[in-house]
Amino acid sequence: MPRNTAEERFWSYVDKGDENECWNWTGHKNNDRYGQIGIDGKMIKSHRYSYVLHNPYGLSFEDIQGCCICHECDNRACVNPAHLFVGTHDDNMIDKETKGRTAKGEKIGNAKLQDFHIREIRHAYLAGGVTQKQLADEFGVSRPLISYIVNNKLWTHINPSHPQSPSTDQTESLRSN
Repeated sequence: MPRNTAEERFWSYVDKGDENECWNWTGHKNNDRYGQIGIDGKMIKSHRYSYVLHNPYGLSFEDIQGCCICHECDNRACVNPAHLFVGTHDDNMIDKETKGRTAKGEKIGNAKLQDFHIREIRHAYLAGGVTQKQLADEFGVSRPLISYIVNNKLWTHINPSHPQSPSTDQTESLRSN
């Protein structure tokens, strides 16, 4: 019995809806939850395969090497070519930021500080009488991180001109760690 073609195998893993709906990949997914399909001994992301299969320009995998195939629908499992567009990494990051999918500040999983800490650090530093090193020691972070915070190079989503004092309980919980 002949082996199915790559395109036949691709379609066997697609839950195809209407032309405007997401066509969800039901096959193998990598750790980042993108679909994958084996083609000629290589694992290819399923949305990239769909883009190459359907794009009206005849672009090949070689043509899109180094490019991102972005999802307008933000559904990593989607392989609907109407939802896919080619772009650069910067295009993808701008799309992500525009759609509000970028974690900032305390929403980043390994953040040591919370938004109210940033306000307290900026307020204390602007008030004077405390060094960046002292703040770093007090909050258990590095001095360069404090410099980035007080100079509004990080945590830029926290308005530096409106410091709000955290509650005593919030401050004490950080200092006790």
